[in-house]
Amino acid sequence: MNEMLLFIEPLSMDAVDLEERLITINSQLVEPNKLRLIPVINIQTLKNVDYQMGQVLYQFVLDYQAVHIWGASKARQFLLAGQKAIAAGAVYNEQLVIKMLADLAINWDEFLIERNDPANRQGLMRKQRIAQSYIKENTLPLLVIENEQTDQLRPFLEEAALIDLEVAVQDAII
Repeated sequence: MNEMLLFIEPLSMDAVDLEERLITINSQLVEPNKLRLIPVINIQTLKNVDYQMGQVLYQFVLDYQAVHIWGASKARQFLLAGQKAIAAGAVYNEQLVIKMLADLAINWDEFLIERNDPANRQGLMRKQRIAQSYIKENTLPLLVIENEQTDQLRPFLEEAALIDLEVAVQDAII
């Protein structure tokens, strides 16, 4: 199975639109890709937020990482729901997380075990290092796709106006 990596700013509504379009494109392919949405936490994504919001952003991305234990699809749903809720003015807190988890049929107590597992933080840090290795010259959002898929995907990307959303597309061997 081929992979696509989408590196995004976690709290950008443009990113939400982009993620939804890319999920749709991926489902239309003859052979869907393994789509990885990777929220990036770095100086660029934190430059316009205060310390408290930076902490919220980190916890949100860490929680997204924890939800992956229940599968990539549920993790994507969690990410999108959280992004939309925060953009709508909701406070990212325990009550919001409990509601989002309930919507995904994920048990709160089991989630807490994953959230607090040191392997979860290590996984998050590993993804951030991967993001930094790709983002050196590009800005967010950045879509990285395997070389042999670029030509197949470009018409879908153009049709969905992803290129117009200033998405940098980079070929890579993943």
